[in-house]
Amino acid sequence: MKVIYHPRYEEVYSSDPAAAAGRMESILKEVSPHFEVVTPEPAAADDISLVTPMSIYGIFRGVA
Repeated sequence: MKVIYHPRYEEVYSSDPAAAAGRMESILKEVSPHFEVVTPEPAAADDISLVTPMSIYGIFRGVA
């Protein structure tokens, strides 16, 4: 099994306790000795458009 991880997952994005600082670091510390940790590549716009009802191209242009 692989763990998909990016350092941006550590960013605090809300005051919700689930978004608290340190949440990802502690999990990564526990799983990284047992599983391969890989960094994701950015998704292509065509891939994103498969899972969102909004026009991804409009989002990139700032008109969605």
